[in-house]
Amino acid sequence: VQQTACAKGTYTDAAMADKGGCTPCAGGAYQDAEEQTVCQACDAGAYCPVGSAAALPCAGGSYSSATDNDEATDCTLAEPGYFAATGSVQQTACAAGRIAPTGGLGECTPCSSGTYQNETGATDCKPCDTGSFCPYGASAPLPCREGSYSSATNLASVTQCAPCPP
Repeated sequence: VQQTACAKGTYTDAAMADKGGCTPCAGGAYQDAEEQTVCQACDAGAYCPVGSAAALPCAGGSYSSATDNDEATDCTLAEPGYFAATGSVQQTACAAGRIAPTGGLGECTPCSSGTYQNETGATDCKPCDTGSFCPYGASAPLPCREGSYSSATNLASVTQCAPCPP
């Protein structure tokens, strides 16, 4: 009787070897090689359904530090103000000048022109200060040049500052 090697995603132990059978890896584990006697714990930042030949990364907008996930829903959604790239083991706060207004995002959005955000982990941008302008993705308002001014709170460029009257 010719034996067949156990495929990726399966293993054989001493009890099954005598019977010539292979067992699928349990959920939360995988095996990426043939002819193995054990399965490996799933990777952090991933999940492994039953019979996995590879760890599948948590989708962008979710993360996990666990090594026994067996479903995509075991990955946790990033909170508002945070993001998680594909395969993340933790969520990351949005940098200054960027926001995540909702949870479950794979990246943060830059503040629009005329607004800014000087804090990390924010969910919304602030209107630009009077006498200042805020370009796209600003982390702080920038003052109008000497000899110019503005009473508006939504300037996006230094060219929008008005020259002071003589």
